[in-house]
Amino acid sequence: MPYVFSAEELCHYELREHLAEIVDVFGPFPNDLLEKGDPEIVKSMFNEKGRVDIEDPLERPPLESDMFLPDLDPETREVFASFLRFIMKINPADRPTPEDMVEHPWLTPKRALKGP
Repeated sequence: MPYVFSAEELCHYELREHLAEIVDVFGPFPNDLLEKGDPEIVKSMFNEKGRVDIEDPLERPPLESDMFLPDLDPETREVFASFLRFIMKINPADRPTPEDMVEHPWLTPKRALKGP
């Protein structure tokens, strides 16, 4: 069953929790990127490993789970989740080019429909 946000969750925003969610799904923030940020914010939010220390650790299933990607068969979820991880790099310098993206297996069937 897909995750449904409560009204309280929709009306309440915490930067620390949001950053923790990003790290939980896509991995820690690289140090070279954190060095470019506001030193006070970085020091208050991140540990030396690029992770966010929060009181209640997130205990969520992986991105390719049915909770995040409902109504897809396991193979489709895995391929789509790998595409999201491929393109959603925290550090913009690590993000693929559009040319690299179209080579990903998730988009390969889409290209076949358009022809050469």
